[in-house]
Amino acid sequence: RAAEEAAPPAAAATAEPAEAPVKAAKPPPIGPKRGTKVRILRKESYWYKGTGSVVACDQDPNTRYPVVVRFNKVNYANVSTNNYALDEIEEVK
Repeated sequence: RAAEEAAPPAAAATAEPAEAPVKAAKPPPIGPKRGTKVRILRKESYWYKGTGSVVACDQDPNTRYPVVVRFNKVNYANVSTNNYALDEIEEVK
């Protein structure tokens, strides 16, 4: 038993330094960049066919409405921002 404790595991010690650490490449950013002007395509939205600017875009692919858009005009509830899905907005040149 003393011999087992004294001897280091040779396979584990030599295998790790030989492998170079591989970094995972960053995925491409999701959605428009911050500050981009976008047109709203969601028909039930107060700002339908209106334009606003992107405040933030959540990079989690599981988020249903990742794009936060701010408008100059407020809606009936005095709110000037709303979240939209990627297919509910289009970039304006």
